[in-house]
Amino acid sequence: MGRTIPVAIMTALAVGATSIAGVPVAQAQSHPIYRTMLGIGQDESSATFSWRSDYAGQEFVRVTPVDQPDATQQVPAYDVDAGADLFDSKHAEITGLTPATSYSYQIGSDEGGWSNAYEFTTDDGDDTWNFLAFADAQIGVDLKIEENGQAWRDATRTATQTYPDSAFLMHLGDQVDGWGDQIAQYAQFFSPSEVRSYRTGVLYGNHEDYQLGQKYFDEHYNLPNETDNNANYFFEHNNALFIGINSMSSAPADIQRHQEFIRQVVAQRGGDKAGSSLACTTLLSPKAATPTTTMSSLCARGLPLSSPRLVLT
Repeated sequence: MGRTIPVAIMTALAVGATSIAGVPVAQAQSHPIYRTMLGIGQDESSATFSWRSDYAGQEFVRVTPVDQPDATQQVPAYDVDAGADLFDSKHAEITGLTPATSYSYQIGSDEGGWSNAYEFTTDDGDDTWNFLAFADAQIGVDLKIEENGQAWRDATRTATQTYPDSAFLMHLGDQVDGWGDQIAQYAQFFSPSEVRSYRTGVLYGNHEDYQLGQKYFDEHYNLPNETDNNANYFFEHNNALFIGINSMSSAPADIQRHQEFIRQVVAQRGGDKAGSSLACTTLLSPKAATPTTTMSSLCARGLPLSSPRLVLT
């Protein structure tokens, strides 16, 4: 009997505006860099970056171990244009991070200027670790952009102060409300300092779908191992494999595509993961005709027969 594989299959839970705490603006970031996020990388040894910039030239991310100031890595950014107006987005990724290490990083260029320095710390890389899960910050609901932004900052601050050794943050959809001023909503979601000091992941929720919102989502988030620009992606962390599914794509052909993606990722990437259970969140979305049945069957049928116990939450 082979080892079982801990896999978290994540879909956005669209059931209302609730979270682990009240969820809304941090102080403005220095120009030319703003709305910056430290993202989850392909595995525990990598990190992604996403930011907006007023500088049109080439920009970089430079990352330095705090206790090795001469060991700086510098990687170039690339432009991301999904059709959003009024700002330019750039993404980058760094690899080769070592466990239990604090890093300092800056974004920008000598010509255009550099951002403030931020810091993050990798976990120790063993099989005992944790992460923080949030959902439905929904910045902008009831037109309360500022209030929602303050609540989101309070939530991330309280959670990370309570569990400072968390490996990363994961927000499970509906980061913004979608109706109204989406740029202001994204500015508030990016306002907590914690999204620059903890690697942060997101899922595509139904509110990200409103008002042609996918272009804002695509430019703001740098998803590891994303397929076909459809917000399906995966990443590995220590002894676990995480799979994110864009459950707003819920037509029969989409469900089949999701199933094949899950099967392929588990088959190719799950073999070295030891553990005992698999978690799958069900979707409750107004866009799916029979949402719970649809996504439960997706999770069950999308997995190889040799996969571990399925837990629907």
